[in-house]
Amino acid sequence: MTGSGLEEIVLESGICSSGSIDQVLSGKHYNRALRVHQLMAVVLDELLLDKFMVHQDTDIVAHMDLEMLALSPNAETFAAAEENDVCQEFVQHFMAFADQAREGAFGATCRFWMQYHDCVWTLLTFIQSIKENDVPVYMSCLRQMCSLIFAADRLNYARYLPLYCTLLSKLITDQPDAYALLKANGLTVRRSMVPACRNAVDITIEQTINRSAKSSGGIIGFSRNTNG
Repeated sequence: MTGSGLEEIVLESGICSSGSIDQVLSGKHYNRALRVHQLMAVVLDELLLDKFMVHQDTDIVAHMDLEMLALSPNAETFAAAEENDVCQEFVQHFMAFADQAREGAFGATCRFWMQYHDCVWTLLTFIQSIKENDVPVYMSCLRQMCSLIFAADRLNYARYLPLYCTLLSKLITDQPDAYALLKANGLTVRRSMVPACRNAVDITIEQTINRSAKSSGGIIGFSRNTNG
């Protein structure tokens, strides 16, 4: 996204400082980068919705369930909107409108930002699949990210991610017991009782075993400890 205008938007909106923008774009500041891209995806959704409302000449206030969901987002209002046929029709028309934008019906600039929008939502969905230990969604997101990894010129990831996706897909038929184990909360680790707050295995190891080993009393300085 370097040179696309994203930097100017982020800086002028005040969601990121000039001293952090390079690290945000490179991903070195993970939390800040995730926040910036998430906010940008929400803004693009709002702009697309505004364009859709003008194009369709409709008023979202007329859809009371959607209005209630926006004012009070929870399981009850979401279920009410999901069961409403009018809301379902509205969402289907909006998704069709978004597909037109992806295909370039509203210009190359709109198509470019829709590609960025889809990349961000793929990342957010991938993070959600880890938090919820949703193996099918996890595998789907990995397949979608293969092309992004190649485009980003991440050599090692680009080399091994397709193989990893292939091995995971073969588990369903070749090793159904292993696949069932992954689906039964075997893909990620839960360290608290908070729902949808699971972590990947590797980051859990970094935060627990490796951190303990590298801190005082661990392996740091072990060979120089005369009393050890």
